[in-house]
Amino acid sequence: MEEECLKRIPEEMKTVLHRFDRVRGKAIQGEPIIEAAILRYHKNSSPENEMAVLNSIYMCMKEDGCFLLPSSEVRVFDECVANGDYDGSISIEAYTSDREFFMGLDEEDGNDTTEIKIFDLLSFIAKATDEDAGVDINYAKKFYLDRDMAKRILAGEKEGLFKPIEPRLKYHPLQVQLAVKEITEELISGVRYCFICSHDYANYCELYHRNGAVYSVNLDDYGCYKKLCKAFPAFREFRKSKSSRMGAWIWGYVGGSCVLMIHEDVLSAYQEKTGKTEYWDWSPDDAYKTICELIGRENK
Repeated sequence: MEEECLKRIPEEMKTVLHRFDRVRGKAIQGEPIIEAAILRYHKNSSPENEMAVLNSIYMCMKEDGCFLLPSSEVRVFDECVANGDYDGSISIEAYTSDREFFMGLDEEDGNDTTEIKIFDLLSFIAKATDEDAGVDINYAKKFYLDRDMAKRILAGEKEGLFKPIEPRLKYHPLQVQLAVKEITEELISGVRYCFICSHDYANYCELYHRNGAVYSVNLDDYGCYKKLCKAFPAFREFRKSKSSRMGAWIWGYVGGSCVLMIHEDVLSAYQEKTGKTEYWDWSPDDAYKTICELIGRENK
């Protein structure tokens, strides 16, 4: 019913509804395909990986995808568009997910983000008179999308620059939101990596499971929080004590308000594969790929 209603209203009204949803705290999926492509580029800034990022942005744009902008950036964007002002130095900060936003949260940003359509943001940047204008995408793993890149993406279909993303590259799955009754000890026993965001505006955790799924738990829902504490002893221990380990789990803070919890099975496999002993810069993208590799190894 909701999807059908959205199809029948003007684009301008859809934008207003997106922003209203955001203010009332509705969960936003973000753009995991772009996020995964940027992570690969961050590790290896080859021309092929750069093109993969542009390709992922193009494909998500074609599907009416959105970037998340902090409130301070939305004000700049709205004022410039309203006034038709494309002069001066324009640099917009944007994110592919709540996780990336909260990792790089500044006081001036406030606690909220707004969905802005990728097409609208790129169209804005493409009109800038300053050739250095662009979009800074994501915390720590930033990808700077400059004016010329924006123009290339907007002209992509006409020039045949981009191709559909192959299904096998969509290895970062959409999250499954768990209800209270779905948070069980049996389910948690298969979790191998956990990303926790604990902030005034959003409190949630993402559970990366050995079955290849990613589950999300809203920690602002007391019922979900209480059930997770009961079903996930290591999570309960993390919440109530200052220790950094329990059984097969180790955890620590990253980015101030975020926590990584990593199971020793996956950590050992990752360290064996990469030779790295430091894991606090380990991304969910790394975790998911490592879990998938473990699944493949177990199924042989």
